[in-house]
Amino acid sequence: MRWVRILLRSLPMTFYLIVLPYLLVYRVFPYANNGDILTYTVLYLVGIILLQILGSVRAYYSWKTRDVKPPKAPPMYYTEEQKKSWWCCSGTSQEIPPQKKTSIPTSPNAFNFYAPAHLMELSSLALEFIQMATFPMQNNPYDNNVPTAMPTPAPSFTQPNQATVDKFWGTRIFEAVYIHLPSNLNFTLVAMWGAVALVCLLILIFSLQFLSELRIYGYLMKDLDKKDKAKDSFFYSFTGAIVYGHGKPNNITDNMRMVVAVLSDGLFLIISLQLLNVFACDYSYEDGISTLRADSTVTCWEGNHAILAVCAFISYAFYVPLSIMITPMLLEAPQKDENSTENGPCEITYLKLYLMTINVVKSIMLLVTALGPQTISTVVITTTVSSLVLGLVTMIWFKLQKLNNSQYTDSPQPCNIAFINYIKTATYTVTVASAIIIIIAHIERDVFPASSLTAVLLSVWTLIACIFALGYYFYHRTTQSRKVLIDDLLSYPFYWRDNKEILLESEWIYNSNRVKEEYKHIPGYIVSPWADNRMITLGNQATTTSSQYILDAVTTK
Repeated sequence: MRWVRILLRSLPMTFYLIVLPYLLVYRVFPYANNGDILTYTVLYLVGIILLQILGSVRAYYSWKTRDVKPPKAPPMYYTEEQKKSWWCCSGTSQEIPPQKKTSIPTSPNAFNFYAPAHLMELSSLALEFIQMATFPMQNNPYDNNVPTAMPTPAPSFTQPNQATVDKFWGTRIFEAVYIHLPSNLNFTLVAMWGAVALVCLLILIFSLQFLSELRIYGYLMKDLDKKDKAKDSFFYSFTGAIVYGHGKPNNITDNMRMVVAVLSDGLFLIISLQLLNVFACDYSYEDGISTLRADSTVTCWEGNHAILAVCAFISYAFYVPLSIMITPMLLEAPQKDENSTENGPCEITYLKLYLMTINVVKSIMLLVTALGPQTISTVVITTTVSSLVLGLVTMIWFKLQKLNNSQYTDSPQPCNIAFINYIKTATYTVTVASAIIIIIAHIERDVFPASSLTAVLLSVWTLIACIFALGYYFYHRTTQSRKVLIDDLLSYPFYWRDNKEILLESEWIYNSNRVKEEYKHIPGYIVSPWADNRMITLGNQATTTSSQYILDAVTTK
């Protein structure tokens, strides 16, 4: 009965996501005029984005009432499976598992240029910079006759300026990054079908994860003694994180997280724009026929385009919610395996609410530029407002924190690495500057010659990069003392383990007061960035060496 209730509750959304696109394309659009077709298309897509806005509002209230817990202490030892016998002073043997040392943990919230995951994130940031910086350049500011958001061959207004139009590098980079090629190459529809295929791949990945978790859950439920384990497994699974709303799955592999991050985050602008361009038609013909802006040889809402439109509607309806609501949950706080034997480099994490906000703003920007009035002014204004919002959200969120006055367990937000926050803010600032320069060049083309456009753009980009680099330098210098203190607090127990353990190996401590006297001088004993509140039990532990006492002590608050 529970599954029946879940199925019944999902029927309205299933109808909206899957059935309604088919009805629109095959039952409504053939009998509607061009204005109504555009209205229905925009309303359907706006409904998808509106649902994500409501979900983001809910995530905001959850974030405000969140319970922040201190991180766990990094492991100093790990235990091997085999055991060997040790002799105590009493002459009796005990089976004590041998322990091996773990590596010293790296500095928290620090970018590591040698870590593959960090280099991949840096590549993703570079791709986002190119995508955003060239977005307002999709139309040549010196061409009077290119009003479309996707460049197509158009007549020139004068012969001398045609060479300038053809040589504008911003449009070429935009076409290459967003896979917008001239229609005479017959590649336009292939790129759109490719976007649909990538969305299907993303859905397949989530579906396989769902089936895998259900299989594990069913296997554990067969054993009466494992029912509690089965419930915990499902509750903390990817599916359970969505169903129960806690948003903290702990069984997501690194490979899945990487693939999902690429499809839903790195390629979000490209895939979304390709899907939206399926609905971008030219309705200016007097006979009522509409053609695809990307390829004027394709008639909209007929034949193969009707099939593509249905698939694009459904793909967009799934892709945007998966990218805005689900993927941030995987990227917010990836957790290491509790049985891990190594203290690896710091993981890059984002706040889920921040990623949701960013993707919602980007979705609105893409929707307006793809289906709104096809003019340079529309593209520039939309890009400027959206990028300004993105930059302000990122920097204000980051600057509101007072890390020097906060607890040692606090991390920078919205990304836990300050360096990345500065890069993302610089990217959005460059986009705003590029859009303003493009619109000035378009309006004042007589005063602002095309020969100066490249120099001005590169100069402004360099100036913005220098400003944010200088800002990060002062931030780094201001927080350096805090960073050094945290590094010392983290590394000192490992220093004691590696250098003092041998010296104290032969000493025996029978007095608990001496133990307290030993470890009270250790930095971090009172305030520790990874305190786990473990209690030290003395009692009958007279045979334990002083180094073991101290090692327990330094991991205690």
